Amino acid sequence: MAKIYESPDKGASVYQRETGSTERTLITATRSAIIREEIHYVVDLYENDQLLESRAVIGHSRHYAEDVLHNWISGVICDSK
Repeated sequence: MAKIYESPDKGASVYQRETGSTERTLITATRSAIIREEIHYVVDLYENDQLLESRAVIGHSRHYAEDVLHNWISGVICDSK
């Protein structure tokens, strides 16, 4: 797992794990997200190791799915519903 970001005050770090050609994971202290590829992309949103939502990304690119992943990790998406 590679560290890809650390906040200036060292309060948060983001780690990335590539688990294959169709799956990507980002992890912070309390939140994580995984992109899976099925017929379409699915982004699993976790908080405190509990799956809150599997968000289907239908009709969008992998780049869009990665934006969902980053928005969850950074707190832009505040609630999974």
